[in-house]
Amino acid sequence: MIVDRLLYSLVITIKFFLKITPWIVNKYFLIGLSKFFYYVDKKHRDIVYANLEFAFGDEYSHEQRVEISKKCFQKFTFYMFDFIVSIDRSEEELRDMIEFEDEHILENAIKEGKKVIAVSAHFSNFELILKSMGAFF
Repeated sequence: MIVDRLLYSLVITIKFFLKITPWIVNKYFLIGLSKFFYYVDKKHRDIVYANLEFAFGDEYSHEQRVEISKKCFQKFTFYMFDFIVSIDRSEEELRDMIEFEDEHILENAIKEGKKVIAVSAHFSNFELILKSMGAFF
């Protein structure tokens, strides 16, 4: 219980500083943070590397796999940043930053009273998609 409160307080504090800091400062902070995670989190670094080796075999050299692994950590760090600062984005802010393709398909189904199941791959910032759907539809 106390650990949860401490983690929540930490996230809120980080969110506050990320929101008031200029993007260029956040960008370099996040790049540095991703490098820190890459070198500290051996378990997940090894998982990323093993998955690349499994998926691509000898197609990539060791150096290329290391670079791809670092980019994975960097992308994840940026997704976490976006998730944290998006917690309290308004519907209007979401509408300004998100664009759906062929949204008329979903709108028509809703108008016709049809039931809809939304399916999303685990790509990019998929968490933001759910929140955005509430803002759009």
